[in-house]
Amino acid sequence: MTTESLITKLRDVWAGSPWYGRSVRELLLRVDYDSPQIRQIILHMIAWRRFALDKINGVNAEIVMDSEIDWPQQEQLSITESIDWLEANISQITAALADRDDDWLQSSVIGENYDYKFLINGIIQHDIYHIGQIVLLLKHGL
Repeated sequence: MTTESLITKLRDVWAGSPWYGRSVRELLLRVDYDSPQIRQIILHMIAWRRFALDKINGVNAEIVMDSEIDWPQQEQLSITESIDWLEANISQITAALADRDDDWLQSSVIGENYDYKFLINGIIQHDIYHIGQIVLLLKHGL
């Protein structure tokens, strides 16, 4: 796996044509109301994207599972603002990755017992997992 292939996967999951159907961005743009459940999932996705970007940039960030950082409660952030933030973040992550060579993917993430390839694949999988939850919420009007 190359840095370029991970960048492509990140972009496809966010706004491209992923193998499973609609992209995260396409599905979130279908949200025409301010769902607290969907907002909570998006804020959780943002938290982990921040974590990943910090790690890519060499910051020893930490998230404790089920904590306020893992599941933030920012009521003032609208769905539209959340989508905008996710869009900006994917650009930041892909720009940071574009500066890295393929060997860097095998290096250890600061403060963790895994490499950068594992981290980036984790963010891709995390987005796909949570978009499935969002689709169910949309389907049931929650």
